[in-house]
Amino acid sequence: MINILNVNSPRENAMAFFPELDGARRSEVDMKQLATQHADVSDKVRVQMAVSGNTLNPTNATLWASVADSVVDAVSKKYVDMRRFAYAQASSVALPAGVSATVHVPVLTGAGEALVNTTNWDVSALTQNYVPVKADRLSRPAAIDSYDMANGEKLEQKLAACVEAVVAGCWKKMGAAVAASLPENITATTAATATKAGVYKVAADTWGPETVAKELSVLYGDFGQPDVLALSPTLYGSLVPTNALSLNPATAGVYGIGHIAMGAGLGACATGGAAKGVCALQRGLGVGTMLPQLDDFTVIATRYLGEVHGIPILLKVWSSPGTETLRISAETYFGAAVLAPQFVTVLV
Repeated sequence: MINILNVNSPRENAMAFFPELDGARRSEVDMKQLATQHADVSDKVRVQMAVSGNTLNPTNATLWASVADSVVDAVSKKYVDMRRFAYAQASSVALPAGVSATVHVPVLTGAGEALVNTTNWDVSALTQNYVPVKADRLSRPAAIDSYDMANGEKLEQKLAACVEAVVAGCWKKMGAAVAASLPENITATTAATATKAGVYKVAADTWGPETVAKELSVLYGDFGQPDVLALSPTLYGSLVPTNALSLNPATAGVYGIGHIAMGAGLGACATGGAAKGVCALQRGLGVGTMLPQLDDFTVIATRYLGEVHGIPILLKVWSSPGTETLRISAETYFGAAVLAPQFVTVLV
């Protein structure tokens, strides 16, 4: 539960959290200035203050860092890290309402052949594509009344619920992109091709560490072991160590997979929510993210809450006198695309 500055008045709490709503002005500050002005707070808190771009006193900044950590940590435990795939986060830009952003995701495709007995090292043959990924703005608004502002626990719960709704929306978009790349028939194991992602039919009676090691780890042959195996809780649970000889799936490289992780929202990666996981090389899937640009508003308070496994979250707050509430909204821009279907396989 949040202890809101040891004050009881809902208005005092609201102004402690969002001084901009009471006329406080924003200021452009850098880390050096923050270190001088707020020597008693950590670098982590100063980063949060600098990114949010607001005039916050040290107590308020510490409070917001605590809130952000609590909310982001709770949601992060439920989802797979988007940075496991080809990933880019673009700088915030002002866009018209309802217009998608374009994020260019870098994909390294080669480095050239090895040079034999060369006498010139001042050369490069790196080949890298920048794939444009359309990122839509995802928002989850909610209302906060006086009772919520007087009770920190209620406020924290609503913040967390809004953040989780946005993250779930991101995985829904990711799932739709993956599902659209699958062949029409997903009832049997099918190898991935240059035009369609693959399907791996899970056999419940044989699923376990040996299946992952002997079958999934070699899906892409000479292209290398899969970078990520994202699994539903049910499938992941079968890989969790049960004796001293078992291997921990959270350890990088176990069973011939770069990273094995459990996550919610994976069902959307196949029609009808049939997916149970995704096995892919990093360059198979592309993710683009961006924060909304709201710095120019004087009647909207904003707080950067941090990243939920690669998804940056901005909290937007404004007053709604007609409803006698404060309105909050968790915000982000997110887009996903299948960049190379031959390196993506969905478990069903």
